[in-house]
Amino acid sequence: LLLLAGFLYLAVRNVVTWHIATVFVSTFSLLNFLFPVSSQLRLESVLFPLFSGGLLLGAVFLATDYVTSPMTVGGKVVYGALCGILTFVFRLFVSAHLGLILAILLCGGVGRYLDRFFIPRPYGVERNRFSRLWAKWCKDLQKQVNGIQTKLKKKQIY
Repeated sequence: LLLLAGFLYLAVRNVVTWHIATVFVSTFSLLNFLFPVSSQLRLESVLFPLFSGGLLLGAVFLATDYVTSPMTVGGKVVYGALCGILTFVFRLFVSAHLGLILAILLCGGVGRYLDRFFIPRPYGVERNRFSRLWAKWCKDLQKQVNGIQTKLKKKQIY
């Protein structure tokens, strides 16, 4: 409970945002509920790692590190989900605490690259490469149509 109180204090003071920790814990809990690791009840398999301390400590204080975590909101959500998925997968094959640290380290290397996919665009700028390519294709098609129309006008077939 003190880890949750520390997270709430940091979130209220705007030191960390809620995106990474919340998505991290919810993704891990959902996977742990759908695919329980041990023969415990589903609810026990979710609550035990959640309140044992290691997962909350990693989600609140380690995953929200300024240096390795993304800056954009979309990047933070994907980063948190990726951390939760990798933590679940690594806990299946490695020890519980080592799996958490390994997942956070691997996601830390990906954090800055996630920002490139979620860069906010300035007002009036096209959305993505596909829309740029689509606009270029439409302009080229219009040029071709105009060229065909001028050729037909010269031949008076039009």
